[in-house]
Amino acid sequence: MSVDAGVLLPLWVVGVGVAVIVDVVERRAVDLGTVDGLARLAPSSSLVATQVGYRSTRMVDPRELWLSAGVAATLVAIAASRVPARPLWGALAAVLAVLGSRAMAASEFSNQGSDHMRQQMLLCVVLGGVPWFPEWVGPAAATGVALAAYASAGAHKLRSGAWRDGSALTGVLFAFGARFELHSGVAAAAGWVVLSWELLVPFALVIGVEAVLVFLAVGAGFHLANAVLLGLSSFLWIFLASYPAIVWTTLEMHG
Repeated sequence: MSVDAGVLLPLWVVGVGVAVIVDVVERRAVDLGTVDGLARLAPSSSLVATQVGYRSTRMVDPRELWLSAGVAATLVAIAASRVPARPLWGALAAVLAVLGSRAMAASEFSNQGSDHMRQQMLLCVVLGGVPWFPEWVGPAAATGVALAAYASAGAHKLRSGAWRDGSALTGVLFAFGARFELHSGVAAAAGWVVLSWELLVPFALVIGVEAVLVFLAVGAGFHLANAVLLGLSSFLWIFLASYPAIVWTTLEMHG
């Protein structure tokens, strides 16, 4: 299977920039009270519950939010042009990381894992932009962040009896307003599939790029399902943004 390594690093940076833009749009939509429009993006009211639950209360300064969107759009445009401008990527990502930290501090409940994942991914882009660092530092760090997130989530589920017997998955679906129920056996099997995939993703890098592409295709479907069924759209964008870095790192590992 042929993969063009030359497009992977710009695609990674583009993905991170897009994730920031999506976050700004979601925050402003909630701050302005346009939750009805957000609800129509998912078949349940879960997106509203997610965004209000984690991002509500004190309004983030809209000027800083739109500044973030503007900087992120600039980052996307530069990276998409494939101009070899690693230091500029890093400088813009550093600005976004500072603005993101301010936005998280201003939102009392801004504690989603996706918020922290996005900040960490921005810092990886910053590392990748340091001129005296090797090119592999940034994407390798991003790969480590993403794989650690998956592995730790899988380990947590493995230790949890509620995930092993399926009751946790049933509870999550109920909490986020999904309009269907899973049979207990199906829920238990699904829970084991999810935690097994999360634990095994890091090992795919050892096997090779074909295995990584298969695992990441499953991951894309997993995050897309979470976005549609549970309204966890912010996780979709930032985790997909890490995938080009993971593939690039795998190609480097296997020569």
